[in-house]
Amino acid sequence: MLYKNTKQVLAALHQISRLTMTGMSREELARSILEAVAEALVYDRVALYLLREGSDVLEGVINVGCQVSVKGLKYDVNKDDCVETRVVRTGEIVRIREGLEQSFLTPLDKRRNAALKRSVCVLMPVLTERGIVGTMLADRSYRHEEISDDDIEILEIFCNQIGLVVENRRLNASNRRQIEELIELQLISRQMSEISDMEKLQNLIVSRGVKLGAAQIGWLLRRRGPGEKLRPVAAYGAAAEEFWSLEIKAQLKESSTSGQTLFRAVRRVASATGGRQVGVLSLPLLLGKREQGILVLQYREVAAPAELNIDLLKVFATQADKAMESLIFNQTLIRDRDFRDSILRSSPNAIITLDSSLFITSHNRSAEKVFASLNPDWRGSIFALLDSPVLRQALTRVGNREQALAQLEMNQVFPAAGGGADGRGRKDFFRQCHGFGRHA
Repeated sequence: MLYKNTKQVLAALHQISRLTMTGMSREELARSILEAVAEALVYDRVALYLLREGSDVLEGVINVGCQVSVKGLKYDVNKDDCVETRVVRTGEIVRIREGLEQSFLTPLDKRRNAALKRSVCVLMPVLTERGIVGTMLADRSYRHEEISDDDIEILEIFCNQIGLVVENRRLNASNRRQIEELIELQLISRQMSEISDMEKLQNLIVSRGVKLGAAQIGWLLRRRGPGEKLRPVAAYGAAAEEFWSLEIKAQLKESSTSGQTLFRAVRRVASATGGRQVGVLSLPLLLGKREQGILVLQYREVAAPAELNIDLLKVFATQADKAMESLIFNQTLIRDRDFRDSILRSSPNAIITLDSSLFITSHNRSAEKVFASLNPDWRGSIFALLDSPVLRQALTRVGNREQALAQLEMNQVFPAAGGGADGRGRKDFFRQCHGFGRHA
């Protein structure tokens, strides 16, 4: 076959290589590529079949040059025996010639040839660095012109270009998806950091984990302490009690002891009389190593879905760990603060707490009785109440952590309720100054 000119072929190759930089949709991109091939190489029809990402399904994407479309045609590469799947499985070039008996044609091929009206065509593998990702069909059945070896050599060059475009588009889509996932993780992290209720936080972790993991059901398990069993504390897509229908004990043990994320096919007992196989992913959570938890995701299929991003889930697990650890820590601080306040309120001794600048942060009622100038809102310097060189030196040393404890005795005359006729009295004080940090 003689082409119009070499310049036209090179121009078509250049056009295809530039298409990956455009914002075209997948279908628009495929159509533009096939139109360039059909015009430059003079074919009645050019069709493109691509493997669905992460599966063995070969799909007809689009064709140009005739009314009989391949769009929507699907083949299982491992089950359907035809020339399209043969090219993808083996990488060989398959040529169909008019008027020749070709023993390799299967009953499915003969039906497809009749439906698609093809009698003179060739099917070429579309190659990328990942391997064969599809096949291109070039057809001259309307012209009844043979496809020569020279034609096939030039088609191989175009198929290689198509492979580069397909791979570049896949990488671009993957990069966009990763950026979107990172943005989503940032939003989830912010949401988790703003929650102050553990039950709400646990429910959020499960619901977001199910979404990020492309699962249908999820449970969050927690172990409250050494020797305790992992128990569901939150669920999404099912009741918490339904977790116990999974025969997952061995997987949980392995995941919790090894710290690894595992995907296994396990049996789910639906009733006393039977069950079914489901896919289960177990994602360990450390919770600051004070507790241990596992996020369990359930899938309809026993194989991991193509869109499952384990690395993304691990980052999410780290964020969930930090959010839960922070909440546990804050709740501990609140309990300690409440306990301290309880002691302050109930103690018969006058107790005053200071910050690092030696300003009063809190005091109890007994202190107010001793120091007449104190009231519930008083936040001045301790030296407005008590002052002496010995006290200043002792507090400064404790405040600077030069020593953990200072004890001193001092006498001070100051206004006090119930004093003498002049409203003044004399009290002896035994002061015990403990090391302190910053008090809220």
